[in-house]
Amino acid sequence: MSASTILVTGVSGYIATHVAKSFISHGYRVRGTVRNQETAEKVRETFSQTPGCIEIVIVPDIAKKDAFNEAVRDVDGVVHTASPFFYKVSDFDKDMREPAVNGTLGLLKAVKSFNSKVKRVVITSSFVAMQDFSKGHRPGYIYTEKDWNPVDLDMAYKYPSLGYVASKTLAERAAWDFVRTERPNFTLATINPPMVYGPVAHTATLKSLNQSVLDIWQLMSGQAKKVPSTSVPLFVDVRDCAKAHVRAFESFNGGRFIPVSGSFSFKDICSILQEEFPEYADLVPNPGPPDASETFGIDNSLSKKELQMSFERSLRETIKDTARSLDQIAKRKVHPEKL
Repeated sequence: MSASTILVTGVSGYIATHVAKSFISHGYRVRGTVRNQETAEKVRETFSQTPGCIEIVIVPDIAKKDAFNEAVRDVDGVVHTASPFFYKVSDFDKDMREPAVNGTLGLLKAVKSFNSKVKRVVITSSFVAMQDFSKGHRPGYIYTEKDWNPVDLDMAYKYPSLGYVASKTLAERAAWDFVRTERPNFTLATINPPMVYGPVAHTATLKSLNQSVLDIWQLMSGQAKKVPSTSVPLFVDVRDCAKAHVRAFESFNGGRFIPVSGSFSFKDICSILQEEFPEYADLVPNPGPPDASETFGIDNSLSKKELQMSFERSLRETIKDTARSLDQIAKRKVHPEKL
């Protein structure tokens, strides 16, 4: 019996590479989408040790109508990770909304129209689609899968800093609305991780790091001169986040799932970097005294129960592995695929 094939969109990305590797390690084959041939070659290099387990298809513009019509054919499941993640936005519609919202809806429409055997679609959303930033750290409040960020399109246009938050929230809402109104052949699961850290497993340079890992590199390389504020004080290890995608695909029930390993502050991260990497210690901003301020909590019992996840990796282990992989990329000693 041949292995089931899972479509992973944006497979060259930080989280997506781990997602693809997790599916392969669980016995699946992967079809991954990338934007161009150059990126396709980098993905093949990353997966050179398992070449028969992955195929690459090129989707130049995920926001374009019918972009995924061919990519979805004949696969057994779909994981949609392709979405922009950066903070500085010059054109909200072009840079964020269209690829996030139109890309998501285009994919769902393609699955409904061209592949009736797909029974589960998993979308990588974000905890920011749940967190209400207008309420601050909300001491004592407990977030659950029922929470939604109240951001809307008007707010996104008015406050450019909300670009990423709005794109993830609007895209996820659009996905759930599509399932409710269109009643497709598949059910939906969304993975809503907070800050994602862990080793870089894709072919990356220091100039092409995704935003969350870039934050760590800036702290350890001296680019960050002071400890930044921690707007989302929760983290998950990227390897656990990837495994949660596999479990969400295989689970009996769909829904929203929050993979969370624990709480953190950037002061905690700076302390770990100084303690574990003495060669970078003088470059890391002085963390100062521990942050004693209270913040919100989270109830991710649904993820633990439905996905059978334990999320046992500590912040120290996660940051050590993140920083070690960044150090190796900087020194060009070890190819990321071997991490």
